[in-house]
Amino acid sequence: MVLGTFTAVFAAEPTVEEAAGAFLEKVGVLLGDDEGDLLLEENLERRDAVILLSRLLDQEEVAKEFPTSEESPSWTDARTDAYYVPFFAWAEANKYFEGNDDGTFAPREAITAQEYALVLLRALGYEASGHDAWKAALETAKELGLLVDVEVKDADKVLRGQMAVMTLNALGTKMNDSDKTLAEELGIEM
Repeated sequence: MVLGTFTAVFAAEPTVEEAAGAFLEKVGVLLGDDEGDLLLEENLERRDAVILLSRLLDQEEVAKEFPTSEESPSWTDARTDAYYVPFFAWAEANKYFEGNDDGTFAPREAITAQEYALVLLRALGYEASGHDAWKAALETAKELGLLVDVEVKDADKVLRGQMAVMTLNALGTKMNDSDKTLAEELGIEM
């Protein structure tokens, strides 16, 4: 009986990634697998980053029903999974994501730190478009505090745990040309 009382004392504190993931799960941005695992040690695929962004911006239903056509989304490899097609069209139309120079999106590839930083900057209202915008994205993200507690280099693949921390940091960051944080703008209580 005495040993049972000590177990709680020695329970490990959650990591920064686990705490950020738990918060994002609580507000409905990050969902786990069928067993509830947030898969924080897994790479974040580009297609899943689109879904996460739609949830973060409270646009998931809009994105899910977004109109598509032969031209939208324009990425040549964006139609392999029907579920994602309207999300891709939404992301492209709103300029949250850009495809690769060869016209593809590479939905199953892991998103890089530069790419995810660029997505968060766009969500914060920063003008970051064009294929060269990614070059300064990580430095700008660092200056704004999006990389607090995250150690990544430009082309590093982002783990879902790192994404959770970067996203939580973004929620506490003021929108471009605003006194409101992203969380305040979205009505998320931090």
